[in-house]
Amino acid sequence: MTWPTHDDPEVRVRSRAPWLAGSGRFVGRTREFDALRARLDDAHFGKGGIVMIAGEAGIGKTRIAHEFALHARSYEIPVLWGRSYEGDWSPPYAPWVEVLSAAAKAFPTETFREALGREGPTLARLVPDIRAAHPEIAAPAPLSPGDERFRLFDAVVEVLLRLGAAKPLVLVLDDLHWSDAASLGVLGHLGRFAGTSSVLVVGTYRDTELHRQHPLDEVLAGLRRERSFQRLRLHGFNRQEVAQFLAPAGTVPPTLPPALAVVISEETNGNPFFIEEVMRHLLEEGKLGGGRADLRELGIPEGVRQVVRRRMARLSPAANRLLSYAVVFTGGFDFRVLQALTELPEDDLLDALDEALAAHLIEPVRGAPETYDFVHAIVRHALYEEWSPSRRVRLHRRLAEALEEVAAGRERERAAELAAQFHASASLPGAERGIDHALIAAEQAKGSYARERAVTFLRMARDLAAAAPASTRAEVLPRLAVAEAEALLLRDAQTSIEEALAALEATGASPVAVAAFLGEAAAALKDGGAPQGGWQPFVERGLAIVPSCEELVWARLALLQERFEPVASGLIHASRWLGTDPRAVALARERGDENDYARTLQPFDDWSREWTESLLHRVESWQQPTAIVRALIIAGAYFLYHRGEFRRAVELFDQLLAIAERHGSILGQAEAHVRSAVARVALGDLTAAQDAEARARDLVFRLGPGHRLHASAAWITALLAEYLGGDWAAIGDYWTRVVGDPRLGERTIGLDDAALAALAQVRAGNPAAARQILEALTPVVAAMEPTLWLLNGAVDFGGAAVWALGAADLAPVYRTAARALIEVGHGDYPGGSHELTVARMDSVLGNHAEAETYFARARLRLEATGQRPLRAIVDLDEATALAAADRGDPLRREHLLESALAVFRELGMAPWIGLAEAALNQAVRHDHRRGEARPGGLTDREIEVVRLVARGHSDRQISDELYVSPRTVNAHIRNILGKTECGNRTELSVWALENGVFPDPTTGREDAE
Repeated sequence: MTWPTHDDPEVRVRSRAPWLAGSGRFVGRTREFDALRARLDDAHFGKGGIVMIAGEAGIGKTRIAHEFALHARSYEIPVLWGRSYEGDWSPPYAPWVEVLSAAAKAFPTETFREALGREGPTLARLVPDIRAAHPEIAAPAPLSPGDERFRLFDAVVEVLLRLGAAKPLVLVLDDLHWSDAASLGVLGHLGRFAGTSSVLVVGTYRDTELHRQHPLDEVLAGLRRERSFQRLRLHGFNRQEVAQFLAPAGTVPPTLPPALAVVISEETNGNPFFIEEVMRHLLEEGKLGGGRADLRELGIPEGVRQVVRRRMARLSPAANRLLSYAVVFTGGFDFRVLQALTELPEDDLLDALDEALAAHLIEPVRGAPETYDFVHAIVRHALYEEWSPSRRVRLHRRLAEALEEVAAGRERERAAELAAQFHASASLPGAERGIDHALIAAEQAKGSYARERAVTFLRMARDLAAAAPASTRAEVLPRLAVAEAEALLLRDAQTSIEEALAALEATGASPVAVAAFLGEAAAALKDGGAPQGGWQPFVERGLAIVPSCEELVWARLALLQERFEPVASGLIHASRWLGTDPRAVALARERGDENDYARTLQPFDDWSREWTESLLHRVESWQQPTAIVRALIIAGAYFLYHRGEFRRAVELFDQLLAIAERHGSILGQAEAHVRSAVARVALGDLTAAQDAEARARDLVFRLGPGHRLHASAAWITALLAEYLGGDWAAIGDYWTRVVGDPRLGERTIGLDDAALAALAQVRAGNPAAARQILEALTPVVAAMEPTLWLLNGAVDFGGAAVWALGAADLAPVYRTAARALIEVGHGDYPGGSHELTVARMDSVLGNHAEAETYFARARLRLEATGQRPLRAIVDLDEATALAAADRGDPLRREHLLESALAVFRELGMAPWIGLAEAALNQAVRHDHRRGEARPGGLTDREIEVVRLVARGHSDRQISDELYVSPRTVNAHIRNILGKTECGNRTELSVWALENGVFPDPTTGREDAE
């Protein structure tokens, strides 16, 4: 495909920007436009991304985006616009609603419906145009607030990526500095995928308005980490560019004083908007006819307000009234509301509109009949500041009343703007009329996935209800508290809960109502990731007042409790699970709904396999996605961490992933990828585990910095490092800090984390640090019952650290604990083995005969559960133990090492390959010293393989003969061919004959011994 050049005649004719010079190239913007065109080229080849155009107000950001859109459209590339609006009342997800509405019109109906896919229900709820065009789309299944929000993020991105699959798709997002946090969250999510798609996003924003707390600043920080992100900052024109800018605009006569361009450049800092406003003013004043124009007296750019005032002074009184009143609108104003506000006769208002349009002070809003807006916000701000604060307040109230008059019977449609205008005039009597509008707007925002926006309107309602009756405050404040928690404004929510409780008390609310509110608020805080101290007190207060007859309310509160007993030992802070209140569990399961039942499920409980399977059968009939997701998470964790059935765990997490993706549950998807990665590491499916880890990290990142899955994702890193190598110093430091945090004992077990910290310190070469952790951990392990959740991880990983250190004084505790786990049927932890732990501890203690028994049992167990990496490590460990004790047949030790080495090589376990090779070389050297040199440096097992190859045996026959897997045989043959420099099995047979390895064909006696 050939893209148009800047001087393409069609593009030049269609461009109307006054700063396009006669050559068709941008004045002062050639570099930026070339960059945009290059990015469009990249998008054509599937390398889209995000380009941000930044600069001060009036610098030309929107204008260059408009010209670029014309450039793209001239080659039939779809361009979808989305704009952010100033003011709290602006629609939720406004830019994305506009983008998707434009897409619904730009693409054929069938193409767009196909692109919607399973995301249709989510987007139809947000975008009226989609619902109108496709009424058959069902409503989406309800999810938790966080999941609903992320489901929307995914839906928007997935649909846009599909629409851009066939050819490039350009999105223009204008005025992002006014965008809400939720809309910017969608942009941040899209940024992670656009770089590998054909979607190119061009955004504009005022960098002069950003600060550290601005939501766009945080999103930009994340986008900068993407390779496909680019920022273009526009600067003011220099003197030469100012002259070029003015020349083609048709506004400068030949008699223009030569110094004028210099003066304008100096006094406007080259800002195109300021230049245009000044030039219009000078033309209207007739000051360009040859006289000297002293612009310094205007104080540009501070003097732009003076320019605006002087221009308005030349307009009629009606036009002045129109513009002065229109400043209270922050996102456009429609004719009917303006007529009610200004009280101008219709003909006078129409004339005033025409006059303001001709003066280029306002312009029609695209796609909104009889709606207008200021050409530039600077003009609106300049006029708004002309009003005194008292007049502004009253003007806002007049607008609120005008809106009510025009929207009578349809107030819900204008609820957001009505709420904002009443809030802006809250100091005047009657402001409480805006409360209902604010509550409606909050509910609309909640229904549109805009949680922060819902909080904004509920806070407006709170402010408006300050002088209202207590009953009104008791209606508003509880809703605000829960909304703040759902929007993850956790500290604010805690304060609002106290205010809501005071309001409820003032109204004489029943204990049941108060307890129900406390339960709802505490659940929202807990689900939002608040620390236990942030929500537990509210649960306790609710339990203290709920009547015994209100059993379900009590049960819901009781189920929120996390009954842990802190356990501290030295630098370790952990806890013991005390169980959920059995009465609360029974009540929730008998009288509650699916979500109540799901909340009774805790991974810490000692379940049976039969009960877990019956739960999964029950879940098959459930309808609530949040309940289904939680149940599958808990059941999958049971098989993964308690039973050691890793293949079954993978099946369940694959099922969870499919359901979570279908319903848009980010938590479910994150859990599925995290747990699946852990199981796949244990099974030795290391490539798939790494892929799952990458997907998991992206999802966990979106859950927020305090979510518990961050620690689970860190476990994947450690497990992969154990088999593939990694930064053990960093891993050790991280987990040592974690287990030393006193907060760990509040709501998690933590013993497996402590064992991992010890092993990581060993791997990092810090035996003293490892020993310190183990000395704190070991007495806790000794005191715990074997059914404790995740104790198996503490025993297996702690035992691995003891084995690596050779700490015979600590070994008895881990030996006893591992045997207890075996006796109660507690399965292996991922990457661990109870039988192997016993074998290791017996070896350290010198119980060599029993160690051999448990090494054999470990092989059988690991082959049954499919832990191939650890199964190979068993062979290495036993060979190491035999060599250290100078026990066993040397040939058997070599066979063990060769078997382990073959698996290590197959799985790419680099650290273990080195260990096995070193041990094998040492064993071979030992045999050489005994006069047992072999041809080609082959080991005894390799000599056996050569003889069987020479006899014509296949890999399968050799594996049956030697009791090893065909993969191991194949690995042996590859190694043998490398050592002997033979090219194939035939050459190897000849080599065997030449080196006396071939058996005598008549006697069957093998000569090379």
